[in-house]
Amino acid sequence: MKYKKITDCVDGFLRIKDDVLWGYARKDGVILKEPTFENAEDFSEGLARFKLNNKWTYIDKTGAILLENKLDWAGDFHYGYARVKEVGQWGYINKTGNFVIKPKYRHAEDFILLTNK
Repeated sequence: MKYKKITDCVDGFLRIKDDVLWGYARKDGVILKEPTFENAEDFSEGLARFKLNNKWTYIDKTGAILLENKLDWAGDFHYGYARVKEVGQWGYINKTGNFVIKPKYRHAEDFILLTNK
């Protein structure tokens, strides 16, 4: 077996790991990105976060990188937004990688949907 670990399929993709590094494969076995990442998380709303050179960013389902590695931390997308940490401050980006709330806060949480029942 070429990979030491293969995760469950989430949103049509698996995370694959060699001895140390992570990558992504489609559920049909086609490799999206060979293991090159220090850490890789599942896809969420069409994007997956990964860590490379001690910085976080996102990859889409075509293998395109959303942002150059510049984030101290990156969260999953919820309702089109993800909380991110840059230079020690928290803010939010949209799925095009633009800041909708610039990093200036000490703490941030994921977006949630509130309903009146």
